[in-house]
Amino acid sequence: MTLDDFSACSPSLFDEAYKAFQSRTESLLMISWQQARLIAYYAILPHAKKGMKLHDILSLPNEPEDHETLIENSKERFEMIAELAGKAKKINK
Repeated sequence: MTLDDFSACSPSLFDEAYKAFQSRTESLLMISWQQARLIAYYAILPHAKKGMKLHDILSLPNEPEDHETLIENSKERFEMIAELAGKAKKINK
């Protein structure tokens, strides 16, 4: 942001621009942590006990604590979307 852009900004516009910048920065940081965790997981996997999961390596702050509930919710959501897609397919015939 140039000095002229900054001078022309209202406080609310600057606040929104700052929030967007901060969100993007946090997102890029989280992506790099996820990539590092994935590399570590595949490096350790041949030497680890069976049943090791990705979140066993490192739990990230934006992930829910209960991974089993998340998996169940994902399966339920998939089934719901598949059912809706089937209904939409029947309607479009």
